[in-house]
Amino acid sequence: MEIEQTTSTNNVDNSSAQEYSIEDIQNVLDEPTNERSDNVAAKTDENDDTQSETDTSSQDNSQESSKEDKNDCPEKFRNEDGTANVEKILKSYKELEPLINQKAQWEKERAELLPYKEQFEKQQQQYEENARQQGFNSVQDMEYNYELANLTANEYAKYLRYTEEPEKVRQMLIDYANNPNDELLNDIEFEFPSEAIKRVTVAQERQKQYYQSIASKQAETQKLSNIENVIKYAVEKHNDIFDYEPFKQLFINTLNRYGDSFTNDDAEMLIGTMVQMKDLFQKEFEKQSNKDLQNKQATDAAASINTANSAPATSQKDPDISKMSDKQLVKLLKDYV
Repeated sequence: MEIEQTTSTNNVDNSSAQEYSIEDIQNVLDEPTNERSDNVAAKTDENDDTQSETDTSSQDNSQESSKEDKNDCPEKFRNEDGTANVEKILKSYKELEPLINQKAQWEKERAELLPYKEQFEKQQQQYEENARQQGFNSVQDMEYNYELANLTANEYAKYLRYTEEPEKVRQMLIDYANNPNDELLNDIEFEFPSEAIKRVTVAQERQKQYYQSIASKQAETQKLSNIENVIKYAVEKHNDIFDYEPFKQLFINTLNRYGDSFTNDDAEMLIGTMVQMKDLFQKEFEKQSNKDLQNKQATDAAASINTANSAPATSQKDPDISKMSDKQLVKLLKDYV
């Protein structure tokens, strides 16, 4: 036990010797008190400098963060010192929150209705294609043709008792209403007496006139709508040019002349040409004005020179008539006369 304890002690002493020698310890003990104080003070100053740098760095970061807040935050949400006013931002958000929720609801409903809209547009395209395949210009024309065929079948049905085979003719009328064509109509007319055909023809003509009236009104409405769209487009985009009454009248006359065939592109071309002409006229006016001014200045300068030349000398005195001889008086009169 004693050997082990001695060995452990020696190990501790050796470890200490490796860290601090006797000479080092003696130097520290011999060092004056002032120097030790200065060293301590130096270390303290170093710590203070480090802390100061840390505080300065922290302050700089805070200032940079404040600058970022000032740059990112709108003016109306800032305090007097330029920092963000959290209360105003929160209040504004609370006011906008219902609108945000409402917008989200609208977007949700729009997303739900969008497939139905696409399906409807697809069906309309299919209807248009079917109408063209059957020889019609549009779905509207096809629907009118079926309406007219249905009216014709119903009118002929009133006179089935005058046919030889009413049931056969009834089926022909049903087929015609479902699939109208001229060949089947000719066969139907062959089954009825001429008086019945005349009455049905009158009903058909009335229906055709009614359809033409409706189609004409729709076409006129569409025409006016197209013209209004062109006017709205032109006025909103080039409002200043319409302050010139001559151009306004020109635009109206052009619309009256071309109607709904006058497009937005045509309006752009007309307005662009007018703007170029206006600029050209303005330059010509300025050029002529400068020329007139130069001419006036030259005329005024020439008039000033002539006036100076024709003016009598200020040093010349009026002649004394009482001291003149007869010859001098006669000569003077000749000069003035």
